Amino acid sequence: MPGRFDGKVVDGQKVVVGIRPDDIAPVGHGMFTGEQSETISLPVNISEPQGTETILFVTLAGKEVQSKMLSPRLVEDGETLAFQVSLDKIHVFDRQTEQSVLAEV
Repeated sequence: MPGRFDGKVVDGQKVVVGIRPDDIAPVGHGMFTGEQSETISLPVNISEPQGTETILFVTLAGKEVQSKMLSPRLVEDGETLAFQVSLDKIHVFDRQTEQSVLAEV
């Protein structure tokens, strides 16, 4: 987990992680500029071409999430791609309070 969450999340705390479609993209098809990131391989459930970008629907941690693919190419449903997740831009919420763990109490 990125350093900005140090001391904000404790072991055993139940959290929800939010990722915007712009912040998870197939490797080489995003707008990343050297942020801290992690690469994961995921099969594509559905691809939705929209001209200059394609929205990809994938399952991550049991939840369907959307990814934005810039400079798209044809992606087959079920195709596995390497996705880059921008860890600097994820959002973390306490599951019980639904508040951002970064919020001042």
